[in-house]
Amino acid sequence: DMAAKRPPNQKNESILNFFSKVARPSDKDEREAGVAQPQPAEVDETTKDTSVSAGRSTAQCLPANDIGHAVNSGSLTDKDRMKFLKPWKPEKDCDFPSSIHTKSNKERVRRLLPHHLNSFPWLAVSKVEGQKGAFCLPCVLFMSSHGVGGRSSGHGQTAGRLVTKPLERFDDLTGKQGALSLHETKEYHRSCVLAMEDFKHVMQNKESDIRTQIDQARKKEIEQNRACLKPIVDTVLTLARQNVALRGHYGEVGCIDPNNEPVDNDGNFRAMLRYRARGGDSDLLSHIKSAKANATYQSAKIQNELIIIAGTMVKETITSQMQKAKYWTILADDTMDRQKREQCAICVRYASKDSNGKLDQVYKALLESHLRYSNE
Repeated sequence: DMAAKRPPNQKNESILNFFSKVARPSDKDEREAGVAQPQPAEVDETTKDTSVSAGRSTAQCLPANDIGHAVNSGSLTDKDRMKFLKPWKPEKDCDFPSSIHTKSNKERVRRLLPHHLNSFPWLAVSKVEGQKGAFCLPCVLFMSSHGVGGRSSGHGQTAGRLVTKPLERFDDLTGKQGALSLHETKEYHRSCVLAMEDFKHVMQNKESDIRTQIDQARKKEIEQNRACLKPIVDTVLTLARQNVALRGHYGEVGCIDPNNEPVDNDGNFRAMLRYRARGGDSDLLSHIKSAKANATYQSAKIQNELIIIAGTMVKETITSQMQKAKYWTILADDTMDRQKREQCAICVRYASKDSNGKLDQVYKALLESHLRYSNE
C-alpha cells in the first residue's frame, strides 16, 4: 500500500522499504512438512544453560573443606570444625593466590608459595569467590566473638585480614613487618592455636571436654574423701564392736602425728589411728599430711556422729529382717544408767534364714514345738 502512494521516481527513504514481507508458515504447515524449527525460547534457554552450567561447574569444583566456606559463617559445629581441620591445599602454582605491585615503574607479581604453608602450619588458602586469598585456620575456626584488642575494655577491636577478610597482598609476608610474621605474634592468634590443639585432643579421645573434666575431677575428689574417711570409720566401728572406750583424758585436739606419741593419753581412737598410719595405711597417712585444720574428721563430735550413723544402720537392718521373719518376739526391761536415770532396754528375737534361704535348725525346732503347743 505504501509503494502505491509513493511517486514513481522517488527514492526509498526508509530501510524498511528494501525488505519484502514474507508469509511465515504456520505450525500446521511445519508439522506437515516435517521440519523441526527451533523455538526462540529453546535457543535462549540453551544459551543461558551454557553460562549457568559453567558457573555451577565452577562452584561445584570448589572443595568442601575450603576455608573460605567457614569465614563469617556464624557458629560452627564440631563436625564443621573437624572438616576444616584438614583444609584444602593448592596443588598447582596457578592455584596459589597472587597480587601485582608496581616498583620502579615496573609491575611485578608476588605470589604465595608452598614454602609459606610449610613455614606457617596455620596458614590456609581459599579460592571461594569473594574470599580468595590466605586465612589463618585456627583464628577462623576458634576466634571468640568479643574482639581481639582495644584500649578501654581490651576487646574493642575486631579481627581483620587473615580472620574475617582474606590476605590479598603478598609483597611482604615474612620478616619483621611481614603480614604472616606479625600475625603469628598476636595474643588472640596464640589463644586460637591452643584452642585448636585442645579441640583435636578432645575429638581424638585423648582428653575429655571441660564438662567431663569437671565431672571427673569432682568424682575423683569424692573418691579421695571416701578413701580418707574409710580408715577412720573402720577404727570407730572396731573399737565399738570390741566395747573399747574411744576417748582419752587430754589432747583430743588437732590432727594426729604418727611419728610422735603424746605425753598424755589422748584415747584409744587416736592411738589406733597412729598405729594404722605407721603400719602402712597410705590413704590415712596422705589425709593426715594434707588435711586442713577444720577437716581432720578425728574430733569427738565426728566420733559421735559416726556412732549414731552406725547405730541407725544396725536398727534398720534388724527392722528389715524382722519384717521378713515369720515369728518374732520383743522383751522389754528397765535399767538404770550411770546418772541413775531409768532406761528401757529392748531385746528382739526373730527367726532368721541362712545364705541358702533356709531356717536354722535350732530355730526350726523351736518353731515346730511352738506350733504343736499352739495347736494343742
